[in-house]
Amino acid sequence: MKHILLIDSSDYKTDCLEDIFLLLTGTNSKLSIISNRLDFYKNFKDKTVCLNNFSSPFRWLRLRRFIKKNRIAKIIMLGLKEKIFFSHRLDSLNLEIIWLEVPEEKYLNLNNKLLARLAYNATGAKVICLSSEAKKQRLDLAWPEVSLSVVNPAFKFLPISKESNNYLPKRLTGMKPALIIGTVVELSGLQRIEEVLKMIVRALELGCPIQLVVIGSGSEKDKIAWLVKKMEIDSLVCLVGDRKSLNSWYSFFDVFMITSRQPSLSDLSLISRAGFVGLPTLAENSAVLADYLVPHKNCEIINFEQIDESVAILLNLAKNKTLRQKLGEAAEQKSRQEFSLEARQAEWLSVIG
Repeated sequence: MKHILLIDSSDYKTDCLEDIFLLLTGTNSKLSIISNRLDFYKNFKDKTVCLNNFSSPFRWLRLRRFIKKNRIAKIIMLGLKEKIFFSHRLDSLNLEIIWLEVPEEKYLNLNNKLLARLAYNATGAKVICLSSEAKKQRLDLAWPEVSLSVVNPAFKFLPISKESNNYLPKRLTGMKPALIIGTVVELSGLQRIEEVLKMIVRALELGCPIQLVVIGSGSEKDKIAWLVKKMEIDSLVCLVGDRKSLNSWYSFFDVFMITSRQPSLSDLSLISRAGFVGLPTLAENSAVLADYLVPHKNCEIINFEQIDESVAILLNLAKNKTLRQKLGEAAEQKSRQEFSLEARQAEWLSVIG
């Protein structure tokens, strides 16, 4: 039985990788985890050999002893610290080193010395990029192409009931909007919710009530709630806060929207899950999301800075149910064939198992 060690000093929102990591807790392998956020890996508590905290000084000699004592055969690295300070030192132990590279990490804050060290260390690792854009970014940083490969993230999709949402506020259930947009966000300056509110106002002025359901919270939740009231669209906009499960919400939406200024792996997870139940996506043109979004096939690209242009797209979707269905069917097909754990399990096990 192969013993695999996962080291994660990052703060990435990688909950969408949980299903992949759980594959390593099966009968053919053992998994240990060293991380500075053990609460994130709470679902692994009874499935791993051990959990260790990375936040305390995890020195090289301590790591070396851990690897030898537990007969580690393979190490998966997520965070920057382990890739820079530990990866090259492990060459002498004859281990397989795997780096997982998320698209939102561009290493923009590193000086030239650290960038050079990172590129050098990558030569001794198998680098798995979770998007084509992530690979392109690393090639631009002079990482060795022979070490890089792209593997789509894979998600365990749950069936979603088409029944109405029991948690939906009564003030919205009585309305008959032309279009219902759903989005899952962390309400902060990194989102474009204010621009979306302007679209709602403009569409209403044109006689087309569009409903927006915002799932999530954050530092700007009170500000957004104030704007909704000031714009007098509180009958069309619902801020529902955080929700542990999104299953009961997806069936309520007509389309799903990504509002991130800097899309991430977490956004790709949301898009894939929405697509699985036949929801097309509205998003800005982003290289990070290019592996999934195909304009006019499974999504519509909008420019948040061009309100009238974006509203025209929304109005077209509102009046054209056939178009929504066509986009949704393509979104579902892509999710099932290219991003489902069922379709990608064998590939991922061959990479990290």
